[in-house]
Amino acid sequence: MANGILPGDKARAVLEKESKYLCAAAAATTPIVWKEALGATVVDVDDNRYIDFTSGILVANVGHSHPKVVKAIQEQAGKFLNAYNSAHQLRADLCERLTALFPSKLNRALLLTTGAEAIESAVKIAKAYTGKNEIISFNGSFHGKTHLTMSIGGIRQTKEGFGPQASNVVHAPFPYVYHSYYRDEAACVDSCLQQLRETMATSSTGSIAAVVMESYLGSGGCVVPPARFVQGVRQLCDQHNIVFIVDEVQAGFGRTGKMFGFEHYGVVPDIVCLAKGLSAGVPTSAVVAGEGLMKALPPGSASSTYGGNPLSCAAALAVLDVIESEGLVQRAEALGQVLAKRLKELEQKYPFLGEGRSIGLVTGLEIVEDPATRVPSPALANAIVNEAIGRGLALISPTGLYGNVIRMMPPLVISEELMNQGLDILDEAMAKVSDDVSKTQAGE
Repeated sequence: MANGILPGDKARAVLEKESKYLCAAAAATTPIVWKEALGATVVDVDDNRYIDFTSGILVANVGHSHPKVVKAIQEQAGKFLNAYNSAHQLRADLCERLTALFPSKLNRALLLTTGAEAIESAVKIAKAYTGKNEIISFNGSFHGKTHLTMSIGGIRQTKEGFGPQASNVVHAPFPYVYHSYYRDEAACVDSCLQQLRETMATSSTGSIAAVVMESYLGSGGCVVPPARFVQGVRQLCDQHNIVFIVDEVQAGFGRTGKMFGFEHYGVVPDIVCLAKGLSAGVPTSAVVAGEGLMKALPPGSASSTYGGNPLSCAAALAVLDVIESEGLVQRAEALGQVLAKRLKELEQKYPFLGEGRSIGLVTGLEIVEDPATRVPSPALANAIVNEAIGRGLALISPTGLYGNVIRMMPPLVISEELMNQGLDILDEAMAKVSDDVSKTQAGE
């Protein structure tokens, strides 16, 4: 495991080189400099080993460098790498496999490269289909870092300094119960749905093409909406002839204990956006919708240089094979229950852990100054992450609306034993930070 002295000599050299040549806006935010990764472990350039609770930001659902995925990529790389928009067998096969995962009304797929590209394409489809131009999305949402997806997103840090934002985007409240005025789920849902109705009736121009929603707030802090809220949004879309777009970029392919996050809520979207876990690291995204919606796009308006390229298709098909053959959806559900139980134990142990939220194998640890006031504490969250990394647990930097949420998302192939070892490290890191806080308060 990591020796606690990070970054090491080799890692420091890499970070120094990047500081000279890499755009600072894309610089690393943790001291881990990856050398290799396999399954649910990462090794850095100084040969420190980490239990991975990042999955490369929800990409490696089937684990890092899964042999079947690696083999598929290697075999295709020796044949051909790109065909632009020409037909090929792998593209046809992947579209067939993807649409088979959804209810029959979602029977067409568009293959692209990034999650942001998928969101932008979904919006194009909705506008073309409805002839309307306005988008409603939710506070706390994240949909990408392009100009349009920043604008659709509801996190200030993502778009601060990049205004003015795209026009015709209206935001509505999301049921973030922990920070709700009501602190009661039913009242919070009622309030958010009422405010959504009022937004549609007042802030909107009435030309609403689509409502865009994550199946859980990812970068917003792993906030899982109550099913009644999602069902209420679906009903409002039906009542007003609005296209309901669900962003599954961070939730799809087994991560939540179901193949797709929206399955938890008893609704069927009109359009679903996919990426990340689809292809285990080869840039691949997809939009899945019904034939009627897809036909609204004029010929040639959705072609993409790298969309549906044979390398990404080969990787994605192998990923789907692994998810099915290894029962990873069911595995995520079972391990998610173990994870949720451990989070509740940590809540009882550490007052600064205000809430441990989880859905399948993704979690958000809400770190606060005081559990009574629920004031967010980014400083404590960062201290815990840094301590955990030094002890051998790979984590991303704290996120969420207030920068105080620690997100954990191990690969779905992780063993229960290794996951518990990672949670033990987290426990140790929290204990160390708690002890430091106590000493500071005592004036030591």
